[in-house]
Amino acid sequence: MKGLRVLCIDDSMFIRSLLSKLFIADPDIAEVKTANDGASAFLLLATWRPDIITLDVEMPRMNGLEVLKVIKERWDVPVVMLSSLTRAGADITIKALEVGAVDWVQKPENVFDTAAFERMTNDLVHKIKTIAQLMDTRKSSEPMQLLKQSKAIGLDRDYITNDHFKRLVMESKWEPRGTTNLGFYLVAVGISTGGPSALNQVIPHLSKDMNAAMIIVQHMPATFTKVLADRLNSFSLITVKEAEDGETITKGFVYIVPGDKHIRLVEAGSTTLKIKLDQYPKIGGFRPSAESLFYFAAETCKERSVGVIMTGMGSDGSDNIAMIKKYSGKTIAQDEASCVIFGMPHVAIQKGNVDFVVPLNKIVDKINEFIIR
Repeated sequence: MKGLRVLCIDDSMFIRSLLSKLFIADPDIAEVKTANDGASAFLLLATWRPDIITLDVEMPRMNGLEVLKVIKERWDVPVVMLSSLTRAGADITIKALEVGAVDWVQKPENVFDTAAFERMTNDLVHKIKTIAQLMDTRKSSEPMQLLKQSKAIGLDRDYITNDHFKRLVMESKWEPRGTTNLGFYLVAVGISTGGPSALNQVIPHLSKDMNAAMIIVQHMPATFTKVLADRLNSFSLITVKEAEDGETITKGFVYIVPGDKHIRLVEAGSTTLKIKLDQYPKIGGFRPSAESLFYFAAETCKERSVGVIMTGMGSDGSDNIAMIKKYSGKTIAQDEASCVIFGMPHVAIQKGNVDFVVPLNKIVDKINEFIIR
């Protein structure tokens, strides 16, 4: 995408100057303007329309969340938040993502660490270019009709089509002993960009006596996954918590996998599954990864597993969700129109690994069709 226009809102003159220099050095970015607070940004936006906005979370007077709310009310421009890893920064960022920020990038602890700042900027440039391009594509094209016939899946380890994960399985000898008779269903969810807002429209609608447990992989650091779990729990009927190593999976609970941890499901008797959290290598650049969650959900719960892949950039989970289909479980993808970023569902659908494609507001209904039986 050539000629991208970017607005950078940050109260630090140092950050504004450094980001401007690094942004404008990218050949796809044509123009960068800056604002030191919300009021200055609003004046700029009255006469100049950027393709994307970067917005600092923690600012004096109006913080990032307050500025974002005004932007979302008045202008149709995607916003990426810049956040610290503090609890306060995480809390505001989660709320911003719920309000409508598209994504966020972690600021380095020391902004004078040149290497760390350049890594952050590289991540930010990649995200804003990807988001701007996807938004532009969405505006100029009709929703894609991608549901294909299910692929035939082999009966041996070749059905693990994610090669990186297959090597981890073989080397670590992760061999579940067989179907675990939990007495209820296991719903496994993979989600990324746009996740907090989407989960806000799913989790509060789950019944507290649903015949299932749910495990969610959301791409976020640990501080953020804890804040997300606490916020969802505060306005849901069902119990939502961050998953803990060694705890038993319980019916009627939603578990969010902590940031920087992978999840495995370990049998503890014929009717019990326990959560095991690991830091084995990242899969496709992610830890946690939905590839791991879908693998263990399928291997342990077989036909009583439900895989759900939702809004997010990239393709995490699009391979191993096929295993749930292999064992006669059900797989669901969020549709293009209701996704912030139609990446992960798009790839899973293209690979033929999805049974049903539904809008966000129908996901709970579709899950209930399977777990009530």
